[in-house]
Amino acid sequence: MTTIAGVACRALDTPAERKLYFSGRGADGTEHRPEIVLNASDLGAAQRERRRIMDGCNGVAPLVMLRLEGLLADTFTEARTHLTEYRGRRGADESTVRYVGTPAGLAGLIADIGAAEVADGVILVPLDAPGSSDLIARHTIPSLRERGMRIEEGASV
Repeated sequence: MTTIAGVACRALDTPAERKLYFSGRGADGTEHRPEIVLNASDLGAAQRERRRIMDGCNGVAPLVMLRLEGLLADTFTEARTHLTEYRGRRGADESTVRYVGTPAGLAGLIADIGAAEVADGVILVPLDAPGSSDLIARHTIPSLRERGMRIEEGASV
């Protein structure tokens, strides 16, 4: 684990994790910028931490990436059922922003994170609900690519 600007940075935990960068934030490969991964309990906390990091930068500002867990299903009701099962196996972890719902809703949330400048991108972590990774790959990722997001599969931070 590396520390940048007082924030711990780590490699991605699994090959299923995906890095998604918002366009126009300097993540186009033309310049090297250090990346900071935020674990935050909610979007407001993440936005405040990003502002703190950016205010304290001297020189090249890092890319601030928000870790976002996703538990998806075809319907919201199915996703909530999977969440109950997941919590029963793993326990509740409230230290990371978590989305539970449909692939289209997740794409909308990620777009909102970019528009509100909560982060410069997200590290999307599919939880182990049946089909979450597949729904992300088949629906969420194509929708985000249509919106101009750059996506790296299983890259490291």
